[in-house]
Amino acid sequence: KITYLDLADNAFAGSVPSEIGSLTKITYLDLGSNNFTASVPSEIGSLTLLNVLHLGSNGFTGSVSIEILLLPSFTGSTLNNTNVTTSLSSAIVLLLSKRYQWKLDFYNKG
Repeated sequence: KITYLDLADNAFAGSVPSEIGSLTKITYLDLGSNNFTASVPSEIGSLTLLNVLHLGSNGFTGSVSIEILLLPSFTGSTLNNTNVTTSLSSAIVLLLSKRYQWKLDFYNKG
């Protein structure tokens, strides 16, 4: 079983395969600093043990599924240097930040 997967800095391009959702035991996933495009795969929202997700420095577009941000074990994500947005209102962010300790980094977002 794979629990930790670091694929950063590999010059991967295109979209992340939907099969990423079959990594049901994964707790750490780093896809940062590649050349991924398209949207962040919604299948990541089925990774219920995921703690940390790094997606920064890619060409991702669109929005992050709220299912990803509400994963039970989720503690943080980096989305810096991407064109990704989130549809969470500030009120929801405030409620979540009181219940969970997590980090969502949009630093230097393109």
